[in-house]
Amino acid sequence: STLQTVAELNNKNKNNLKRSSKKIQLMTVCWLAKDQLMRKSIIVLLSAIKSLPGDILRNTHLTIIGGKGDAVGELQSFIIEAGLSPNVTLLIDADNDTKVAAYQETDLYFQPSTYEGFGNSVLEAMTYGTPAIVSGLTAQPEVVKDSGYVLREISEECISEVIIENHGLTAVARQKLRSKTLDVVLTEHSFDRRLRDFQAIMMDLK
Repeated sequence: STLQTVAELNNKNKNNLKRSSKKIQLMTVCWLAKDQLMRKSIIVLLSAIKSLPGDILRNTHLTIIGGKGDAVGELQSFIIEAGLSPNVTLLIDADNDTKVAAYQETDLYFQPSTYEGFGNSVLEAMTYGTPAIVSGLTAQPEVVKDSGYVLREISEECISEVIIENHGLTAVARQKLRSKTLDVVLTEHSFDRRLRDFQAIMMDLK
């Protein structure tokens, strides 16, 4: 069948996002190009979700936000063929308000990249108190510190383990994790912290 237009897809998926608000919400941001889907391990993430036990799968929802690229059709087809349409919201070229709303609804932010620098999207998610799941192959564990999850390897098994573990958290434990995430943002990544670090470097150079 003919793929939906971006506008039709986004309108439908914004409604899906609202209807899914009681589920465990996962989110990732990725340019929807073939090389980026590979680098951000999006297909591995989707496969991990598909492998979840039925009761957890029914209560898991992933939002993928990204700029339109050459992999949109391929990604849509994979989601449909894997039977994940009820579990995945795909928002293409979303405006900032939609992106912020998604961050606010998210329980876990995923960026299991095969290579990555600082990773602005990870820190952006953390500013909303959203714990991040990142790969140990990148510099991102330095961003997350002890507030999120660092995958020992990028695999369906490791990713599904994290999702299952998060599903098992109590409301109190979930709130503690969010508080720790915000604490890391404020203590490790604030402007004042970066200014102090820069001043210390300058003093050492004297």
